[in-house]
Amino acid sequence: MKFAFVLSPATGFNVDLHTFRSAKRGDLSTRSLANELDLTLTYQLSSALTVMSGYSYVQAKDGIKELERLSENAQWVYLMLNAAF
Repeated sequence: MKFAFVLSPATGFNVDLHTFRSAKRGDLSTRSLANELDLTLTYQLSSALTVMSGYSYVQAKDGIKELERLSENAQWVYLMLNAAF
């Protein structure tokens, strides 16, 4: 699920929700792996430069814990500069 908001001509805010599931259950007790929330703020500095900052939160579900890929919930922030040539 995605939501996009235009805050000004140069500024945008996005909210993205993701659900991760395995195609088959196999030996897992569930196909549910994780849910993720992404919040992104974008600012267009010029026609060639964009600054993006974001926050992501992943809720680990039983399937991914059983695979030993993620044992607990995770979160992170980032700052990125995009340059178009």
